[in-house]
Amino acid sequence: MAKSKNSSQSILRSIGWPIVWGVSATVVFYWCLRRGFIQSELVHRYTAGHAVEVVEVAMFLIGLMFLGSRAWNLVMQSVDLGQVKLRKAAVNGDLPSDSTELINGLGQLSTSAQNSYLGRRILNALTFVERKQSAEGLDDELKYHSDMDAVRAHDGYSFVRIIIWATPMLGFLGTVMGITLALGDLSPEALVNSPTQAMEGLLAGLSVAFDTTALALTLSIALMFLQFLVSQGETQLLATVDQRAIDMLGRRFAADYSTSGDGSAAAIERMSQAMLLSIEGLVERQAEVWQSSMHRAHDHWNQMVQATSDKLNEGMKSALHSVATEHSDKLSRAEIRASERAAGYWNQIHQSVVEHSKTVRTQQTEMAKQTELLGKIMNASEAVRTLEDSLNQNLRALAGAKNFEDTVMSLSAAVHLLSSRLGRPMPKDARIVLNDSPDESRGHAA
Repeated sequence: MAKSKNSSQSILRSIGWPIVWGVSATVVFYWCLRRGFIQSELVHRYTAGHAVEVVEVAMFLIGLMFLGSRAWNLVMQSVDLGQVKLRKAAVNGDLPSDSTELINGLGQLSTSAQNSYLGRRILNALTFVERKQSAEGLDDELKYHSDMDAVRAHDGYSFVRIIIWATPMLGFLGTVMGITLALGDLSPEALVNSPTQAMEGLLAGLSVAFDTTALALTLSIALMFLQFLVSQGETQLLATVDQRAIDMLGRRFAADYSTSGDGSAAAIERMSQAMLLSIEGLVERQAEVWQSSMHRAHDHWNQMVQATSDKLNEGMKSALHSVATEHSDKLSRAEIRASERAAGYWNQIHQSVVEHSKTVRTQQTEMAKQTELLGKIMNASEAVRTLEDSLNQNLRALAGAKNFEDTVMSLSAAVHLLSSRLGRPMPKDARIVLNDSPDESRGHAA
């Protein structure tokens, strides 16, 4: 009962929903066509010219939705491939009794991972091992489920194949209906009375006939190409699932000959197990020997490296010590020579500074003497200026006295004599000029 219910749900999910979505898409398309959202005359002619064309478009959209759902399922199946994992197998392989634990581990996966191709394949194979409590025949079981998945995948496209087959048939049906309409409205009387209308009716019927066939063939070819692409993708997915299933379960379980009834096979199996154990022990001992040898070689190498390092350190220390001592002596001698040269240079500079100081003191003494002499000269000049002013006043006072001219000449000679002794010429404004009377002027001129 539960299996039939799951089958009904699977059929509804694989066919029912594409039909619902395809019919809805058809309604939306023709609503847009009626409302004027699609203005193409070609689309109007080939999709809305006859009822057969409407059915062809609806079938195409249903098939398109079906292929879209299959493509989306492939994408989800590819995502679920990485989620289906089993725990790591034991060193000598898992026992058939471990299949129950593995099945429980699969039950913890997500629902989509459990329902995927790989999830169902692994679950069916583990159920087979659990039921028989033996891994004998597991490869044949995997091959059987691989073939069943391939058959189911092929059968899953039956619905779209029917649509691809039926769409051209609808086109041919539209052709028959168009020719029937064209010939049914054609009569001898119409040809005689109204040949134009008769030809228009004939052409309209033939147009319906050919348009429906062209649309049906075009849509069926498009669906065929899309089906090919989606089916090829599913085939590749199933091949990947086959390989993953073999990798996960092919060598997972240890061989069990207890149920085969063949004593020689059991003896060979026991001998193989004993040989395997002995080889494992030998490999372990050899690994230990190799490890100990490597440790000894490593220790010896470390000792050699340490001894070499010590010798190098001692050699470098002695070499560096001798070089540093020699370099220090050279630096000391160079420092002494530099100090001596600097002392000589400083002595020369000191002597030069002392001599320069003496010269400056001598120059300062001379400058003091010159300054003192200049002061005396300035005082004498002031006295002469004062004397000249007094003489000018006296001359103006004695301008009308007797023998004034002789007196002026005598004073003038005295002034010139005093000026020559002081080393200065008599200024022009200090000379005595008498302009009080015309007679005195003429006498002065004579």
